[in-house]
Amino acid sequence: MIKKLLAFSGVEAVARALSWSFPAVLAFIVSVEQYGAIGVFLASEAMLFPLVLGGFDRFVLRFGGEKSGHVEGVALIWGMIFFLGFVLFLMVITLRKAWPGMPESLLLYIAGVALVLSILAQSITRVNAAVARVNADSIDYARHRLPFVILRWVVGVPYIYLVDSSYSGFLYAMVYVSLATLVVSGILSRKYFSLHNKLQLGSLKDVFMNAVLARGKRIISFSAPYIPHSIAGSALAFSDRIMIEMFSGVAQVGNYQISYSIGSAIVFMYAIIAVYMEPRLYKKSNNSHKDDAILIAYQKVLFLMGSIGGLVIIALVSHYESLLFDRGYRDTSRLVIIILLSHLYHAIYLVGNYRLARELRTSFIAISTMSAAVINVFLNFLLIPKHGALGAAWATLISYSLLSVIISSFSLKVLAGRDFGRSSFNIWAGLLIFGLVVLLSNYSSIRLMVAVTVWSVVMAFPAFYRIYSDHAH
Repeated sequence: MIKKLLAFSGVEAVARALSWSFPAVLAFIVSVEQYGAIGVFLASEAMLFPLVLGGFDRFVLRFGGEKSGHVEGVALIWGMIFFLGFVLFLMVITLRKAWPGMPESLLLYIAGVALVLSILAQSITRVNAAVARVNADSIDYARHRLPFVILRWVVGVPYIYLVDSSYSGFLYAMVYVSLATLVVSGILSRKYFSLHNKLQLGSLKDVFMNAVLARGKRIISFSAPYIPHSIAGSALAFSDRIMIEMFSGVAQVGNYQISYSIGSAIVFMYAIIAVYMEPRLYKKSNNSHKDDAILIAYQKVLFLMGSIGGLVIIALVSHYESLLFDRGYRDTSRLVIIILLSHLYHAIYLVGNYRLARELRTSFIAISTMSAAVINVFLNFLLIPKHGALGAAWATLISYSLLSVIISSFSLKVLAGRDFGRSSFNIWAGLLIFGLVVLLSNYSSIRLMVAVTVWSVVMAFPAFYRIYSDHAH
């Protein structure tokens, strides 16, 4: 188990590092204004991505262990993804034409093509990687997980740096990267389409009824609730860029984008363990107490790893803030600490998410995220016109805090669990105190993160001690 965990974690660590560093490095290649435009593109991509992916990858994680035809199900999911991508392209072009201040017609269409191709490439990557995770095949996982993020560096960064250091150069680079990723994914996924060797389905009518309608209905019934959930989650995380552009200008978007990229990098720490553990966390055993014990230990480890990562980030930002200032980015230190604290709430949110998905109550996940998204949009409209990027950061922190409360409450309503509720409350209360320190005092970011890290160690110690005792006996 440890060997497989390290193998998956190593691949995910490389993928997350490359994915995070790509937009971060662009901040030092293009101007602040051009970087702001790129930030709006990335925000639009994140907000529209769920319309294509939905919950297809989670369907594979939840039901992929069932041996009856999940490979053929993946082939059907591919078809759904490309159909939804075509619909999304038509929608994007239609809506962007009506958007005020849009660029010339050619660049508009290039932006639409780049946006949809990037979403298609990442959706296919996510589904194929989920299959590899279910099969516990770290080699196959690496083959599917890494091409897109590597190509962005190998093709995208040199093109933007050497050929066209502007927003249009970024768009052309994303077109080339996405097309190459889809070709690679198609080559690697040929086995999913060799259905004649795997099924004896009979007539074309039987193929349609059995492989399309029956499996398609099952896929959609599980995956559909994730669409509003994921859209709301993306709006919660990325709608602020569009509002900053509306109220404060594209340069402020660039300033917020680099701070958000740095502060949210602690999600990279979560992924190191989540990539291997998630297939187990989505499964339900006959012992709900044991399932909750695993989730609680997982939650505490996530909080610990996020806190340690946050301490490293704050130390680096304090050291290199002058470099960011010279490039035209302002108030990054304060923005980073607020965004970082907001992402520490993910330790509560993710575990509530797994718990609800395990009980097949995905509609509650959607309701939780949509509620937090509405709160976030309201706070953005309230705070951004007056405080700019700083107002967006505070809106993010408050919204993520409330999201963790809402989803934990739904989780406890579906399935009671005193230990789960206590663990989530302790983390939430600690982060609330640290957030108030940021708001009300003249704080030191490094000292604050040291205090958060100490708190996470105290929280995680019982879980580590229990694991040690179990192995000792």
